[in-house]
Amino acid sequence: MVSAYFRFFPLQPISAELKIKQNHIQRIFWCVLLFAAAVCRWLAGGDPSDTLKIHMAVASAIAEGEAWGMQALVGLIEYPPLPTFAVLLAHSIVPDALHPYLQPQLVLVTIAQVWIANYAARIVAVQRPSLSPRLAGAGAAFLILIGLQGTAVDSSYVLMLPAVAAAYHLCKWHREHHIRDFSVVALNGSLLLLCGPVGLVAALLLIFTMATSMKSQPEWKSGYRLLLFSPALYVAILFPLANYLIMDRPLFWLTRGIGRLTVPPVEWPLLCCVTVGGAIAIFGKQPLLRLSGAWLSCSAAVMTYGAGIFAGQPSAMALPALLLALAAFTDTKLKTLARSGSVLAIVACCYLLGKGDANAAFAHGYPSAAKLIELADRRWAQSRILVHDMRTAAIYRPLIGDRLVISLSYRQEWTRALIEAEQMHLLVPPDNGQFYGPNGALAQLHSEGHQEQWLLLERQWKNGWQLWRCLRSQPEPR
Repeated sequence: MVSAYFRFFPLQPISAELKIKQNHIQRIFWCVLLFAAAVCRWLAGGDPSDTLKIHMAVASAIAEGEAWGMQALVGLIEYPPLPTFAVLLAHSIVPDALHPYLQPQLVLVTIAQVWIANYAARIVAVQRPSLSPRLAGAGAAFLILIGLQGTAVDSSYVLMLPAVAAAYHLCKWHREHHIRDFSVVALNGSLLLLCGPVGLVAALLLIFTMATSMKSQPEWKSGYRLLLFSPALYVAILFPLANYLIMDRPLFWLTRGIGRLTVPPVEWPLLCCVTVGGAIAIFGKQPLLRLSGAWLSCSAAVMTYGAGIFAGQPSAMALPALLLALAAFTDTKLKTLARSGSVLAIVACCYLLGKGDANAAFAHGYPSAAKLIELADRRWAQSRILVHDMRTAAIYRPLIGDRLVISLSYRQEWTRALIEAEQMHLLVPPDNGQFYGPNGALAQLHSEGHQEQWLLLERQWKNGWQLWRCLRSQPEPR
């Protein structure tokens, strides 16, 4: 086998015909390797993460025509729409009869992980064409172990994919200047706008980097500028328009996301990552290294101030930042100081990937669905339960979906009008920073709900969950 390998990949110079044959063998070898990796990943299995369960709940609601599903698709900045679209696509591709054997979410994550590994290996090969496919495969395996964090079935891999694809084609663009790579970078930049706040900033930085590097080129004003900005401009117009049509406020997703930000205790490693990334972005002269530093700084900043809220997004951008830093490090023209900066960026990115999101897992310690139904039916048979946050909805919708009424935000006027038409209970999760912000309406309701005349506490659990009985102003006629 070894002799056969070196027959097609000799060390000495080769003819043009053998070079073409070698390229074909390389492609076949790489396709077989990726297929084997996909099969192994699928056989490893894994349960969906709590974050992916939210996207699955939203996708299921959209498929069943529930209004709150469309509201969640456009109105949740912490759960961006791209993974939800991907879940819908996976469910449409995999037939319903095969769902017990071929889980759509596992198929989705397997494709995303293998695709990311493919791009990771090709980035190394673009920067150092002389490296053999074996070394590229070893680099991909290393990135899978460090960046993809084992066999987790999480939506962050869907967020990683357009960023990693943009990183790869950006490397090819700086090396070969093909319009195909330029177009794919512009397309992935528009997809990043659908990846939450981190993806939004990453898209802006990516487009700024491309525009800066192209301004001095004669092709910039002959169509490249329009090609770069058009896809992102379409998405930037359509997303607020969708918010206006569905939520009646074009900036609902932005105001709701900002309201959930917190100021946590200072974590010096994260602040150091922000500083290192910012310094590399400002003082770095190599374009790939500058973009890597900017993405690193952005990921660390969001992990600092939005930990547990923007679940999966910071680590999703840390992996492409790591790839760009690796690509810059392998550049033979890079000076010693810049190479040291790329090493710092690599270390910081590995730290962010290892840290992850502390509050991303939330589906634990909640009251059982049977107990909630028992308490709700104690006085009012078939009383429905109202929830006002997505994480609680994702927990209970698969269990008691027919008894839930789901809303994205708590508004007392809307809730009072709803309970006047129907007897209901209100479920409020604990005020621990995992379900809602510390200064929002739900936090106030959790601490001061006993002062409201239309609420009566039915049960409070030790971990902070509350079930309230909603009292109508007019008693129900007998």
